[in-house]
Amino acid sequence: MTKTLSTRGMKILKTIHILLGGTWLGGGLIMTFLLYVAPPTEAHEMYMRSRDIWLIDYLIVTPAALGIVVTALIYGKYTKWGFFKHRWITLKWILSILMILSGTFIMAPCVDANVYPEELIGTYSADSPAYLSNIHTNMVWGLIQVACLIVVFALSSIKPKLKK
Repeated sequence: MTKTLSTRGMKILKTIHILLGGTWLGGGLIMTFLLYVAPPTEAHEMYMRSRDIWLIDYLIVTPAALGIVVTALIYGKYTKWGFFKHRWITLKWILSILMILSGTFIMAPCVDANVYPEELIGTYSADSPAYLSNIHTNMVWGLIQVACLIVVFALSSIKPKLKK
């Protein structure tokens, strides 16, 4: 039989899990906000926005998403919630996996491609089809990610009794 966490352990785990979720959502909101507000027109502005988005993605969003997976695995193994005991938990797992996969294989390559080496800042162009395509891809997928994160938060707080 698997040992369960103590009450104190559960409180610590829950706090960490909520903080990581909020960090993931906050980072996603900021990245998406930056894509939609005040589009840059100058090469140095394009570089800075692309670099800011890259930093938020790799220093805030990615570690938070990985932390969520770790805390979710601990929840599944060492608490009464289990991995798939309730359908709302299963839905959270599905959405989280889809968000991580789309972030890794769709969004991150676009983020990476728009951050040129510093010495090439002058090559940024507001008319670049590749740059614009990357921005558009992340605008669309950013909204999808934020919407999915909000659904995951709602599932966690409402804990609906989904029919089997």
